[in-house]
Amino acid sequence: MAESIPEKDQFLIAYPNYVLRETVTYPNGGVSRFYDDGVDMVIIDDEICSCRDGEQIFPYTLITDKQNHYMKIYQRVFRFLGFDAETIEKCLQKNRQEVLHFTKKISERGEHADSSPLELLFEQNFTDVYEVRILKYS
Repeated sequence: MAESIPEKDQFLIAYPNYVLRETVTYPNGGVSRFYDDGVDMVIIDDEICSCRDGEQIFPYTLITDKQNHYMKIYQRVFRFLGFDAETIEKCLQKNRQEVLHFTKKISERGEHADSSPLELLFEQNFTDVYEVRILKYS
């Protein structure tokens, strides 16, 4: 997929103080665009979860490795599946404590170096719905 054209990029139009840092295209044709303003990183994903019949599913780490790298560099990293102006605005306007508020109950997963706050929040929500005993299937 081609580089984003700033004049047509919805995120850059809405947030002119951000720059497109890089674009990553995955084996399934999905794309992640990485934007930053020097403090925060915003990742907008398009079609990263699609898989056509007969197509091999690519490793999840292709998506998370770069995200985890940027989490060490930027104050906050936000990831969105598609451009949703309302949700993005809500997240960017919140202070750091409001965004990162989560509780960690699953000790064995939280002790892994590669577990991100987003993954921990997913597991928390998952276990709230399906109970801890089902976590071994996630």
